[in-house]
Amino acid sequence: MNNYQQAIITLNELVKIGNEEKYTEEAHFLLGQCYLELGFYDFAVNEFDVIIDQFPANNDYTDRIVEVEHGMLQQRKMAEQLRIDLLLLETKLLDLIPLDHLSERGAVPGHIEEEKKKIDETRDSLVQLILEERKTFDEFQWGVQDMQEEIARKSSRKHWRTYAEYGKARCYFLKTMPSN
Repeated sequence: MNNYQQAIITLNELVKIGNEEKYTEEAHFLLGQCYLELGFYDFAVNEFDVIIDQFPANNDYTDRIVEVEHGMLQQRKMAEQLRIDLLLLETKLLDLIPLDHLSERGAVPGHIEEEKKKIDETRDSLVQLILEERKTFDEFQWGVQDMQEEIARKSSRKHWRTYAEYGKARCYFLKTMPSN
């Protein structure tokens, strides 16, 4: 078994495992090169087509994703600020009603005590919602970070399409050449 055949076996295993997507483009390219060197032009073309399909010719998604990301971040910040403002207003309202020292003497009517309890429960549930929103926001930020890393990876690897197109053209050219 020659080195190209061994490389094909190893690269096919890598592609099947597919744990690291960032390496699959290179694996497909190298598979195409191995098939090309062995004269298996149709197999080589198939490998190059996988790369070409991953990198469309007019790929301007980066700018759109950045715009959407910015808009989503602004919306999240605004929603979080509104929730905080609401909580502060409700807290100020509660602080204006001096119920604790009056309730000890029995001077506060029962319906006001009930309203205070409702407001306290509402405040507690709002605090819980804020914490949940914070968790959602953090998860969103991690997703945005993953997306940014993917964009950077795709941007740095968009030359793979050019390499694959060249390899594919070379296959078609060599396929038409008379064999010796």
